[in-house]
Amino acid sequence: MLFLTVNGKMPGDALDVAAGSKLIISAEAYGHSGQAPLRSVEIVGHGKVLARSEGKDAAHLTVDLELPADHGIWIAAKCDAGRGQVAHATPVYVSVNGGGWDNPRTLRRNLGVPEGYLKEVEQDLANPGNNLDRQAVRHRAQLERQIAEARSQLRRMAGR
Repeated sequence: MLFLTVNGKMPGDALDVAAGSKLIISAEAYGHSGQAPLRSVEIVGHGKVLARSEGKDAAHLTVDLELPADHGIWIAAKCDAGRGQVAHATPVYVSVNGGGWDNPRTLRRNLGVPEGYLKEVEQDLANPGNNLDRQAVRHRAQLERQIAEARSQLRRMAGR
């Protein structure tokens, strides 16, 4: 079993904090020394290991971290119990002063990805063909609204 808390919040929760405040993060893993011996437990933020605790055939491992909140971040936990035995916790989503929790280092690169998907849907709408599996055109008005909303959100994010 793998447990994670960020300022008392559980995986899947959203947390908004003031800039400069502290995030108190704890990850705790329970295994079984005979069946699932623990090797490590990690606190992960935006895909990078922020803290790690190791053990050899341990039944219980913990790792704690205090982190300044200077930008939004998603924080998760990962546990390795040996060959093919890995567990991940759903992240806690931390925003600062009501902002987002996107990764400032990868935001620009990632903003371009959805545009390709939006163009693909637009192509399906423009060229519906007569294939019964291609039914996007039946929902044209709603899809066009959603595409416009998505682009608006992407522009807002790019302006940060």
